[in-house]
Amino acid sequence: MIAKKILLIFAVLATSASSLLFDIKAQENYENLDRIVAIVEKDIITKKEFDLEVIQIIQQYKKMNVPTPSQESLDKIVIDKIIEKKLVQQYAELKGIKIGAEYLDQTINNIAENNNLTTQELQKSIESEGMSFSYFQEKIKYQIIFEQLKEREIISRINISEYEIEAFIDRNKKRNPSQYHLGHIQLKTTSHQGENKEDKLKIDKIINLLKVEPFEEVAKIYSEGSLATDGGDMGWKKIDELPEIFANAIITMRVGEISKPLYTGNGVHLLKLKSAKDGGLQQNKILSEQYNINQILLKTNEITSENDIIKKLENIKNQISAGLSFSDAARQYSEDASSSNGGNLGWVDKSSMLPEYRRAVELTKLNQVGGPYKSELGWVRLFLTEQRDQDITQEKIRTSAKIQLQKNKAEVKIVDWLQALRDQSR
Repeated sequence: MIAKKILLIFAVLATSASSLLFDIKAQENYENLDRIVAIVEKDIITKKEFDLEVIQIIQQYKKMNVPTPSQESLDKIVIDKIIEKKLVQQYAELKGIKIGAEYLDQTINNIAENNNLTTQELQKSIESEGMSFSYFQEKIKYQIIFEQLKEREIISRINISEYEIEAFIDRNKKRNPSQYHLGHIQLKTTSHQGENKEDKLKIDKIINLLKVEPFEEVAKIYSEGSLATDGGDMGWKKIDELPEIFANAIITMRVGEISKPLYTGNGVHLLKLKSAKDGGLQQNKILSEQYNINQILLKTNEITSENDIIKKLENIKNQISAGLSFSDAARQYSEDASSSNGGNLGWVDKSSMLPEYRRAVELTKLNQVGGPYKSELGWVRLFLTEQRDQDITQEKIRTSAKIQLQKNKAEVKIVDWLQALRDQSR
């Protein structure tokens, strides 16, 4: 069972947000930070953890050049965010999801490489912005955990029909292939279309505020979506990356315009079209290097050593040279499921091969027996009969469409999933 109790100790939240505006690295050495802000079953939220998160959110507001919300609002935003994080981490632990140090280091190395930086340069860049590298590491670790949970608990359970894929592809052929910079406000409602009086008053209040206040400031204070702390900023989105109800609204809007209320299963949404630019989906031809592969695979075990296998594969090659066909040799000796088919694997995409196996294929000439090679599967001899560059553009388009549809549906479901997680902890 995940957490069954969340106990908040509000007295320790009295620290003014303005008193936290010093460097996070210095903050980490600040004394008297072991007071407890909240208890989430077996986890606690310390004053130190709370203050670090407050500083980080205030810095985000500064970067966006928007006013910081009141201390009361900021405290609520931060404590809700940390509680959600603790619940997700507890659930991940329950499901056996763990992120090792090596995997985390590799992920951070990839982030550095994608930004044309060394890991050391990335660390300096992060610290120059007032964030400790250890805080950054924990942030990335949580993101990995959250994405793995989302994939396992939500995306993997979303079925996409062939009809949906076809409709998605057809719809995007007809639409303007622009990109849109969007703002988003989400409000939770008790009625489906805001028919409830309280819901209507809540929505009308936000609409009226948006007439006189900046969208970002209203989003920070009133939005109940995951992007509230970022002022509702969704960033740049292609039309196919949006839920259909959002896409249908956006293509009729002008820059600077705010949408009418959009109702979904998880509340009401207001979108602002901040900017638009060209840069649509590219459908350049995608070619896949493929080989028609035949193999003889032998595996080591407690009795058979690698030297024994190499000798056996040499003997098999001698038999083939003496007139035994490769397919008959595979039927007789190969230790995998393809042996019944004469070792034939059919057409195999090079990009789908494991590294050692791919290297073995690269070293094998067409219509010649290659090997023996050591691969991730075992020791192999290969016989490649054909090579081709297959046009897989449509296949890739369909795969991309399916993935995007799953993501779109997941964005709606994740809010309900997180809420259910919180409900279970009460």
